[in-house]
Amino acid sequence: MAFFDYSQALKVGQIDIKNARLKAGKTQKELAKLIGVTKQTIINYEKGTTEPSWDRLQEIATALNVDIDTLFPYNILGEKKRL
Repeated sequence: MAFFDYSQALKVGQIDIKNARLKAGKTQKELAKLIGVTKQTIINYEKGTTEPSWDRLQEIATALNVDIDTLFPYNILGEKKRL
């Protein structure tokens, strides 16, 4: 059985915070305020220049009112999920 490798997903940019944020109707500034970081931190997460921790991803999912799985648009084989 294959397990999802979170660290590998971060390295290949398989986290999609921006799409989830936009679907939730939030700006970068609003999301930043909700989770207690700067707007620049959100920009860095979305660009992939900074890797959010697992705890931070949980905070983001909660702030956007989505399941954390929503932030990972690819399955364990690297294929885009059908939503």
